[in-house]
Amino acid sequence: ATLLMKRFWPGPLTLVLPRSHLVPDIVTAGQDTVGIRMPSHPVAQALIKVAQVPLAAPSANISGRPSPTTGKHVLKDLAGRIDAVIDAGPAPLGLESTVIDLTSPVPTVLRLGAISPEELEMVLGKVELALGARERRYLPRGQVYVVTGPVSKIPEKIKELIGQFRAQGKRVAVLATQETVPLYLEGPQPHHMEILGSREEPRSIAAQLFQALRRCDSLQMEVILAEGIESRGIGRAIMSRLLNFAGSRVIEA
Repeated sequence: ATLLMKRFWPGPLTLVLPRSHLVPDIVTAGQDTVGIRMPSHPVAQALIKVAQVPLAAPSANISGRPSPTTGKHVLKDLAGRIDAVIDAGPAPLGLESTVIDLTSPVPTVLRLGAISPEELEMVLGKVELALGARERRYLPRGQVYVVTGPVSKIPEKIKELIGQFRAQGKRVAVLATQETVPLYLEGPQPHHMEILGSREEPRSIAAQLFQALRRCDSLQMEVILAEGIESRGIGRAIMSRLLNFAGSRVIEA
């Protein structure tokens, strides 16, 4: 834990550790472990400094909704349930923190985030992955399909799917990348398109992902066709979210 704190804190890494008697039951739902993190955002740090105590900080959304990345998202989900929002602009990374459990014999990644398993292994040696339910909490209302394969073939397959779903009377959205946008100019058109960012800068895709899904929800998109990206670094965390949203709806181009 100390090695990880020195390397990655403050930053998007949550450490699951044994709970001491100082942590109230309400913080851990009665479990014997607790997740701790030190955020890097200056406003979050200022709030902690003013509070002069550790802050219990669950996700600022109703369970089952995509994670909020702006103050407006929080208000949309929690209006009437909370007293205030400290709005410091959009979340810089756009994805939740990486979660690693340090209570098991081998450090175990429970949720992929901005810090990759490869980066963790450079500090700790071997880590294991135990992904699943923790990443499936937040789902968009529309059905997500992820199209994987060669970048040159993905748009053609998505256009084929656009035609099929539009013929069924479905409202269709596409999550595209900057590099592929010109390939959608001809052929069947979606009702809505989100340009997430560049494949060369996957952090730009991460920053836009949840905002894009919420816009698709607000526009009542019934089908969301997402391009797969290279599963490397933060791209691995992005694909983990998309594949969890899609479940078995993964299509090879």
